[in-house]
Amino acid sequence: MERIFRDKKDGFYVDIGAFHPYKFSNTQKLYQKGWSGINIEPNENNIKLFKIARKRDINLNFALGIKNDSKKYYIFEDEALNTFNYSNYKAVITSGQSKFIRSEVCTVKSIKYINQKFIKNIKVDFLNIDAEGLSYSIVKAFLKEEISPEVICLEREDMGEKLNMNKYITRILSKYNYHITTITNMSYVFTRSTISQR
Repeated sequence: MERIFRDKKDGFYVDIGAFHPYKFSNTQKLYQKGWSGINIEPNENNIKLFKIARKRDINLNFALGIKNDSKKYYIFEDEALNTFNYSNYKAVITSGQSKFIRSEVCTVKSIKYINQKFIKNIKVDFLNIDAEGLSYSIVKAFLKEEISPEVICLEREDMGEKLNMNKYITRILSKYNYHITTITNMSYVFTRSTISQR
């Protein structure tokens, strides 16, 4: 991200499943450069941290989905393991990775809602998505809303049928002129062809 945006000091990002203003954050250094954006995170405690650490940002305490809805959210002592996915919840319980604290019903807002209420005509430079298996549906919905960031970072899913989904979204994004430029242990980074040569 630093290389791609090295000369850009005032960009705008949307971080979905933002988790924490510092830990595992793909937007922290951009904020420090002078950027601002939208952080969407269902963990109420962490959104409070965002409101302290990211005062230029819009910090929203709900989950993002394809439609307005509500979902059960499983909360663990290790907040990095919090999940909407029942199978993931059971796996953490079975493995004993972290103590289960509670479940709660969380509000889910649609991409259309986010676009109309918060983005509107703002140019989004960077879209970061970590949404537990919904990353691909969400990025497609963003593109259908004609939101075309210069860079898209997606949570990486490489197991079983998810590998086929990774190939599928790569094909979809290529139709919108995006290409993979970086693969890390946790993410795929796609850039639009207009900046891929930087």
